[in-house]
This record gives sequence, C-alpha cells and structure tokens, in this order.
Amino acid sequence: MVRQRAFTLIELLVVIAIIAILMGILMPAIQAAKERGRRIKCMGNLRQVGLAAHLYGSDNKGLIPQHPKAGEWLWDVPMKTADVLTENGAKRVILYCPGVTASVKDRDTVSNWWNFRANGRVIGYAWLGKRQGGADFLTALLPVNRKPFCTQITARNASATELCTDAIPSVGASSDGKTDEFVNVPSTTLTRPGEYHRAGHMYGRRPSGGSILFLDGHNDWRNFADMVIRHDTKDSRPGGTIRFWF
Repeated sequence: MVRQRAFTLIELLVVIAIIAILMGILMPAIQAAKERGRRIKCMGNLRQVGLAAHLYGSDNKGLIPQHPKAGEWLWDVPMKTADVLTENGAKRVILYCPGVTASVKDRDTVSNWWNFRANGRVIGYAWLGKRQGGADFLTALLPVNRKPFCTQITARNASATELCTDAIPSVGASSDGKTDEFVNVPSTTLTRPGEYHRAGHMYGRRPSGGSILFLDGHNDWRNFADMVIRHDTKDSRPGGTIRFWF
C-alpha cells in the first residue's frame, strides 16, 4: 500500500504566504479597474445631462433651464430644473454620481434626496446653471477663481465653461482650502454616527478628482490637484463654511 504524502505545516504556511502576496499585488489593480469603470460611468452620466440641457436650449432660445433657487449648495437644484432635465432624456438615476464614496445617492433609504424639499431636489452633481432670484456669479474666495453661473448654451467660451461637475464639498476656514476637511463634511441631514458628506471619487482623505461637463457638451476628468474652491456657500458648520471645488 502506497502512503500519500501530506503537506507539512511549513509548506502550508508558505502556500498561504504566497497567496497573500499575490492578493496584495492584485487587489490594488482590481480596485483601480473598478474605479476606472465608475469614472467612465460618471462621465457618461454627465454627457447625458449635457444632451438634455442642449435639447431644452434648442427649444428655448438657447437658454439653460432657470427656476427659483432651492438652496445654497450647488447640488440644491430647483425641482422644475431637475424635472426639465429628466423630461429631455436625463433619467433620474444619471443625476447621481456612481462613485463608491458619494454621500448623495439615488434611492437613498434614509434621505429622500429627490424629494428633499417642496421646491427643490438634491442631486449628486454640482449644477452650475443660474437660479432665478440667485446670484449671477459663484462665490469664489479668491477673485481669480470667480466664475458666472451659466445662462445660455451658446456662450462664446462654451468649450471652457463648466455646466455640471462632480460634487466635491469640503468644510474649512482658509481662503486657499489647504486645511479643508473632505471626509467628514458636516450635514444636518446625515445624522447617524459616521455619516458625513463627501465626494464620490476619494483617494484616502482627499478627492482624486472629478468629472466635468462643459457648456458645449463635451466632458473630461479633472485631477483634484488642478481644482480650486469655486463656491463658498457661506453655510457655517463646525470647522468653517461649506465649499465646492472644481
């Protein structure tokens, strides 16, 4: 009778160690591939938002949808504006970033963002169209970063003018934002332990960047290193005010 040789404890530990090393090598690549997929989907969402805005503009003398403002944060969108976009082909789900760390998601079981208030919806992107009764310019902390809200599709510099971007909120008190907090952005709605607002594409404690839709309909990815504070909501929270970057 031939006896079969079994693994020794040392051999088993070596095999386990090799598997652990391979997993350590492969997991970052797998996670990076998944994030690339989410970025592609995110950019596809914004492309459809752009198409909807252009369809509306073609029937309304080139205007961007404009309705009475429904909040100070850039993802606070007038209900009629959000509805106009969906009526022109932008399905509700594409108004929310698919990023794994996004705090504002479609079909949230706790926070009903789509019906957040009587006259407004909270979407997963920063909408830069002008609101009726609102300011003409975003509230940048530095004059060099000042930008107007969009009013028409046919602007002279449409290819360089942002219409909708990934929502990247922070809380801070400095004008350059170098000490801003991006992971634990305070919220009056997300009140359960550990719940805070944050961007959809994070790399550690800071955003990796975000998708940008331009007024002419094209979109691109912008690394966070190339972003600045474009809008300070003046909404004071512990740690400073709420800002949006793009």
